[in-house]
Amino acid sequence: RTHAQGTTVINTILRNKALALGVPAEQILLLTNGADIATMKPQARDVLRQELELPPAGPLVAYTGAIFATDAALMAAAFDEIVTSQPEARLLLIGYFNVAIEQLVKAPEKIIRTGPISYPNLVKYVAAADVGWLPLVDTGANQGRFPMKATDFMAAGQPLLVTDVGDLGSLVRENGLG
Repeated sequence: RTHAQGTTVINTILRNKALALGVPAEQILLLTNGADIATMKPQARDVLRQELELPPAGPLVAYTGAIFATDAALMAAAFDEIVTSQPEARLLLIGYFNVAIEQLVKAPEKIIRTGPISYPNLVKYVAAADVGWLPLVDTGANQGRFPMKATDFMAAGQPLLVTDVGDLGSLVRENGLG
């Protein structure tokens, strides 16, 4: 690794690991994930909810894609707490979601699954939500990544609800995104 002309990393955890391996700081490029700002952008939430047949009222907390089992357990426990304080809340699982979360939560009827969808519909569902959610357990795998779903929600103008793992917590704090 120290013989390469350069090293590209997606977050500060990986930057620090490269430094610890002896890669000179001037040869490291921290290049975070981008976003499709031409397509993924804020839209009229009420119109989208009607078009997508989503509940018109109540908090709609959205998560996109697959999830690690440990993160799903955290999601389930946290969603139970959300429903306790916000009984009208719904969890919108956009796209392929690989865990039977309905078996882990106390109110499975509050889970809305889209199943696999097209990219244009992903854009609509993300914009229809109230908040994008990234519940991550503090593991090496989660520290060493930067979930692209975060930038999708940001491009759509959605606030983020994240755990302070990897660069996500500082991103939200430093930019007022949550």
